[in-house]
Amino acid sequence: MKKVIAVVAVAVVAVAGFLGLRELRRARAEAATNWQTAQVHRGALTATINAAGAVQAASQVSLAFQTGGQLTEIRVSEGEQVQAGQVIAVLDTSDLELAVAQSEAALTIQQAKLEQTKGAANPNDLAAAEAGLASAQAAYDAAKAKAGLNDAQLTVARAALDKATMALQDAQAAYDRVAWQPGIAAMPQSKALQQATIDYESAKANYDLQVAAINDTAVKSAYAQLVQAEAQLAKLKGGLSTQEAIIADAQVKQAHISLQQARNKLQAASLTAPFAGTVTRLALQVGQMVAAGTAVGSLADLGTLEIAVDMSEIDVARVQVGQEVDITLDALPGSAFKGHVSKVAASGTSTQGVVNYPVVIRFDEAGAAIKPGMTANASIVIERRDNVLLVPTRAVRTQGGQRVVQVLRERQVVDVPVQVGLSGDTGTEILGDALKEGDEVLLNTAANQAQRGLGGGLLRMGH
Repeated sequence: MKKVIAVVAVAVVAVAGFLGLRELRRARAEAATNWQTAQVHRGALTATINAAGAVQAASQVSLAFQTGGQLTEIRVSEGEQVQAGQVIAVLDTSDLELAVAQSEAALTIQQAKLEQTKGAANPNDLAAAEAGLASAQAAYDAAKAKAGLNDAQLTVARAALDKATMALQDAQAAYDRVAWQPGIAAMPQSKALQQATIDYESAKANYDLQVAAINDTAVKSAYAQLVQAEAQLAKLKGGLSTQEAIIADAQVKQAHISLQQARNKLQAASLTAPFAGTVTRLALQVGQMVAAGTAVGSLADLGTLEIAVDMSEIDVARVQVGQEVDITLDALPGSAFKGHVSKVAASGTSTQGVVNYPVVIRFDEAGAAIKPGMTANASIVIERRDNVLLVPTRAVRTQGGQRVVQVLRERQVVDVPVQVGLSGDTGTEILGDALKEGDEVLLNTAANQAQRGLGGGLLRMGH
């Protein structure tokens, strides 16, 4: 009887085991069916860095008059395109025009004076000077004759003084040519200069004594008039002295400067465009008083638009000038634009301990619908690879310090260690031959985690 019961018990256990195994296989198949998977495939991979910023014009300036005054004319309208140098508005220039005319007249006068003094002497003035010299000479001769004086000694003394003067000049020139040499004091040029100086002083003293001997007042007066007449005639024949010529030239230059200053002030009364662009703002009314340096509008080159973004020190290390950029605008959903990185700041700015680096992205083609101030989203393409083996980034996990991908093979989950390459927007590159095209990998999702919790321990196998 006990044997029968034992046989029956074994049979029951066997049946239960068979039914349990069948149920386990059914659950396993059902779980494998519900797992979220993706296939390994080859394709292009792009790695990007995303940033956001505001659209701005590449060239934009505030418009302001360099001088103050009353506005008399506005020649353009807000939103109008202008060329470089085009006049935008004008202040009252009546007083400035008079100042220019006055400066022009002053310049003409100074130029005429310079030409008059530098030019040949007027024949009538020259004749009058020669007559004056003859009259002065006759008066001097008469005065000497009346006083019974003979100026022969004075003439001889004057000639000796002139000769000593020329000898001193020659000795000085000879000395100057060798003055740089050592031992100059013992050289003949030094001694010759000393002797010439002594001779000059002696001749000068002798001449002064001869002049002092003429003590007659009438003779002295006649002699002074004679000297003055000789100087006047020499001036007419020889033109300006060096000092007078310098003064005359300086007066002409000063008049030129005054004229240019007056013209600059007149030009400053016109507000002109510094470059070609669009007048984006213009706050002016005819008749209003405008102060110098006060912004009255703005000018922007809307044909060249760019985006200014701030990037972290980690991201900016991978950004370079010339990299492609995909751009979208919040104000233009569904539209995409192309651009490139045009500038990367060499130094960053710290705000509350966070360092950011300004980066400028320029549109390749700016459509008419794009306006400065719009919010832009930029994806900077830092690397692009073609024909690489790809898996979804969600399929890659870190396990024990190693990258692992779970592959579904014959309804069993196999942990496959992999070596990853570039990670981008469409997945992660798998290097080596651990995976092949068509492999089915499990995605790291909440649903898959729940499925593995139900029966994954029985299904997972090592690779």
